[in-house]
Amino acid sequence: MKLAWLTGLALLVTPAGALAQDSDMTSIVSTHNNIRIAAQPDAEELQTWIDEGTTLVISVRTQREMSELPFDQGAMLQEAGIAYANIPMGYELGYSPEGTSALSAVLGAHDGPVVLHCTIGYRAAHVYAAHLIETGAIAPAEANRLNLSPRGDLNAEVMRELSPVYAAAFPAE
Repeated sequence: MKLAWLTGLALLVTPAGALAQDSDMTSIVSTHNNIRIAAQPDAEELQTWIDEGTTLVISVRTQREMSELPFDQGAMLQEAGIAYANIPMGYELGYSPEGTSALSAVLGAHDGPVVLHCTIGYRAAHVYAAHLIETGAIAPAEANRLNLSPRGDLNAEVMRELSPVYAAAFPAE
C-alpha cells in the first residue's frame, strides 16, 4: 500500500481512475504533486486514506451534504490524528475567490499528502486548479492540461468565479 502512495506522489499528474488500479482508493480521480482529488469516500475508504499516510483531508462539500453521510468524517479523522478542513462551496453557496483563498491558506499551512474531495471530485478539481492559478503555480491556459476533473475539461464559468486571474485571461463571451 505504501508503494502505491509513493507511486502516486512521483507522478506529476495521474489520469482519472489510474490510482484505483494500484490501490484500494477507488474514489481518487486525479493526482497532482502531493494532492489527490477525490470523490466522497465511504468510511472504509477514508480509513484506507488514513492507513496510507494522508495527513490532511479537505472537503469542499456543504454542511448539508456532510450531515447526510452515514458516518462523521471529521470525527473519524480527528480520532486518527489526521488534519481536516471543510471549505464548503457549490450548490446554494456558489463559488467565489474567497473559497480559493481559503484552500490556499490551508494548503500553505500544511506539508504532506493531502486528499481534497467533494461528491464526485468536480468542485475539488476546480478549486484546486483555481488555487494553482491564483498562487502562480500554473498559467490559466494550463489548467485543463492537468486533467484534474472527473468530467474532463474544467467549466470556464466556475473557473471565472473561483479565480480572478482566470477570469481576466478568459472573460465571459
